[in-house]
Amino acid sequence: MTIYFNTALTDIARSLIETKSSFDRIKAGDDIGQICSMVNALRSYCNGYGHDITAAKQLDRRIRQEYPVIDSIDRFPSPRTLYAPTVKPMSEADSVINNLKQDYYGIMFDVLLKEGFVRDLNDFVDWVG
Repeated sequence: MTIYFNTALTDIARSLIETKSSFDRIKAGDDIGQICSMVNALRSYCNGYGHDITAAKQLDRRIRQEYPVIDSIDRFPSPRTLYAPTVKPMSEADSVINNLKQDYYGIMFDVLLKEGFVRDLNDFVDWVG
């Protein structure tokens, strides 16, 4: 399942985070920065350069504890539940990268929710494929 988020709202979330006008926005910006750094490091790891995948998993766990709204993305209905597609197994690094990408958008959703730009996840999701 791939969730595509509303581009206009992701732009608003980025803009809100960049203003760093509140503790929540500063923290969101720091957490997103850590996620981006970790994803880049894991991609290097996949290409043969060393990086601790355990640290990436720890970051994912911490982010998910601090932003419980990310769980709503995990529970978002998927059209794939209607049929059983053949899915190529992911590497451990790919799986962690996907989780961190979801965390990235979950943080954006959290900021939009707190600022009143969305009421629920349906407002932020463009479509699911």
